[in-house]
Amino acid sequence: MGFTKRESKGFILVMPTLIILYFIPIIFQRCINNHHKQEYDQYIMEAERFFALQREAVDSTVILAPDQIPLFDPNKVDKDFLVKMGIKDPVAANWENYLKRGGLFREWEDVRKIYGLEEGFLLSIKDRMVFDTLPDKKAYKRPSSPTLAKIPFSEADSIVLQIVPGIGGVMAGRIIKFRDNVGGLHQKSQLLDVYGVEEELVEKIFDHFTFEPGISRKININTSVLTDLSQHPYISYAQAKVIVAYRDQHGPFLNSDDLLKIKIFTPEWVNNIAPYLSF
Repeated sequence: MGFTKRESKGFILVMPTLIILYFIPIIFQRCINNHHKQEYDQYIMEAERFFALQREAVDSTVILAPDQIPLFDPNKVDKDFLVKMGIKDPVAANWENYLKRGGLFREWEDVRKIYGLEEGFLLSIKDRMVFDTLPDKKAYKRPSSPTLAKIPFSEADSIVLQIVPGIGGVMAGRIIKFRDNVGGLHQKSQLLDVYGVEEELVEKIFDHFTFEPGISRKININTSVLTDLSQHPYISYAQAKVIVAYRDQHGPFLNSDDLLKIKIFTPEWVNNIAPYLSF
């Protein structure tokens, strides 16, 4: 080939090396491919085994027709029962989780809350639902607010009386002073004689206190002096002077009607003061 003897020897030595270098990548690639093929074959075998198990699980699940579904309480079902009814596994899981979180169905329309549940399927099973686990509505009745004990109005003081809306310290003191000075109340309307008290306030007072008619102190009209008589809320100083003067001139009063002999006193005034007089 025109090579010198030295070049020929070199060429003979180089050719085997070139041939070896040429085949090394081919052999290496085949080894890699063979290794990957083994992994691939193993993957295919595992995948086929997995899907075979899934098919067996699906085949073992008996899907009930709507008319074969027994009556059931949607609040007491589990995932397996729902799947047997034909509900998809994720939807059945949503249903089960809803119940575990404390969810409650009161009627079949409430089942629409379950995400992914098909409307047509819901309508086909609505007649199979019964709701026998609903809690008694009375169990959720709002508890009544605690109430305060009612005490007789005759036992109330100016501090306790301020529990009534609209009554402050001044008004409470005024009412208690009137009650004590008059000697007790024989009717509720007497509180209207207290300055600043209106009918609405009287109603509020006896919403918080009981009323028992009772007069704790009476005044003897025949023995009381002028100052004692005039201290009574229903007897002014001028009226007390007239009573004492009439008594000194005509003698003791026998009953409350004798007060009508004093022409300036009206029957209404006498009837108002009579329960507090003794003779």
